[in-house]
Amino acid sequence: MPEHLSVLARAATVHPEGRAWFTGIRYIDDKGQDLPQAIKTQDASYELGYLQLLRSNTVFPSTVMISRQVVLDLGGFSEDHELLRGCEDWDLWIRLTRQGCMIGVSSCTVGYRIHGSSASSHIVHTLQAAKRVMEREVGPDDGQMQLWPAIRRRGWGGAYSFCAITALVRGGDWQACAEWLGRACIVDPTLNDDEGLFYELALGQQPFGYRGSLVQTDIDASIRRTTLLLRTIGADMNLDGTAMRMISRTAWQAVARVAYNLGRVSIAREALYHLMVSDLRHFASGQVLGLLVRSTVAWPIVKWRRQRRQT
Repeated sequence: MPEHLSVLARAATVHPEGRAWFTGIRYIDDKGQDLPQAIKTQDASYELGYLQLLRSNTVFPSTVMISRQVVLDLGGFSEDHELLRGCEDWDLWIRLTRQGCMIGVSSCTVGYRIHGSSASSHIVHTLQAAKRVMEREVGPDDGQMQLWPAIRRRGWGGAYSFCAITALVRGGDWQACAEWLGRACIVDPTLNDDEGLFYELALGQQPFGYRGSLVQTDIDASIRRTTLLLRTIGADMNLDGTAMRMISRTAWQAVARVAYNLGRVSIAREALYHLMVSDLRHFASGQVLGLLVRSTVAWPIVKWRRQRRQT
């Protein structure tokens, strides 16, 4: 966008402590028209550090302003293209944030084009590349995670959760998604209550550019798919009862929140019912109780307010 460089220049002036600065993106179609989805920071400025990047990569290369010398000092993007194909940027940002943070601003100044061949290309290579990034950064997955330091658990949890979402959104493979997700939760138990991760999974196969909108969504299928996802994880993964209860709570809470945000309160109530059946103690959470109230007795007021904002 025309203001792209000026936005980044201001960010660099206000936040000279950054090693690089980046903006948000808005998805566009092959004709350049805006799609419903955008990715940006919630705050006017946001420090993205090493630990966040081990968990996930939300920085698009075309949004970044960085000193040429810094890139040279880091050795540039890896030229190991066959092994890192699709994740070269993730590898570079991780190396960069070992030395300092990246500063993100909330403005969306880049259009990220979605076209027919972009959604499902090179899935296998991308999954392998994500694992290769973590092997290089935190060490291999040798199966001895009980002996791993927290940093290795976080890195592999990030890689495997990335694989779960990629398998689902790009490949439409719920079985592979469940396997990757189960592995992620075993490696890094802090993911068990990561509602952001489960929110993405609750959006199902909705394509990039539309995720979180009413377009090309099948929220009704999320109930069925979430049930199967939890059954698969429970049957195939060696997770104890406490871990499964936490995963179940987070998954159903995410489905309920997606449905509520999209105005599908009947689906939200059904998800909350599953939550209640799995363990009544979940409703001790203020977030869950608040969601229950807003999607039931308070829904007419919420709906009225939404309609007023739209008009």
